[in-house]
Amino acid sequence: MASPKKYSPKPGDPVLIEARKGRFRITEVDEEKETATVRAVSGVLMLTDVPWGLLAFLDASQNAALMVQEATEGQ
Repeated sequence: MASPKKYSPKPGDPVLIEARKGRFRITEVDEEKETATVRAVSGVLMLTDVPWGLLAFLDASQNAALMVQEATEGQ
């Protein structure tokens, strides 16, 4: 995962949030405050003003691996 201090989130990016379970997707970014609004990939949970330092970017392979893990845990 990219270092959160060097990562500038963009809408649509898949992320994890420190101390939160599940995958999230960035919906909005406030570059001035260095915060983001995120929505849970599964469910309707939306969080606003999440500091960038709590976000961990998921590259495509990490995102796919978590999707498979979530699908198999639900069976």
